[in-house]
Amino acid sequence: MRDSLKRIEFENHDTRTVNLRDYNKNYWEIYALVPEPSTYGAVFGGAAVTLLLYHRRRRGK
Repeated sequence: MRDSLKRIEFENHDTRTVNLRDYNKNYWEIYALVPEPSTYGAVFGGAAVTLLLYHRRRRGK
């Protein structure tokens, strides 16, 4: 199975950010070292809400 993984190639594949690994004996997993864009949106959205609430609380004093 490992030999099969070595023969697979993807067009425009950057081996520094996307890799293949064995999931179990029948499947492979494609995983990325860089988070998906929705992850960045969730993090920055949560930070924005936190800062907004903090600003409102400080202004109210």
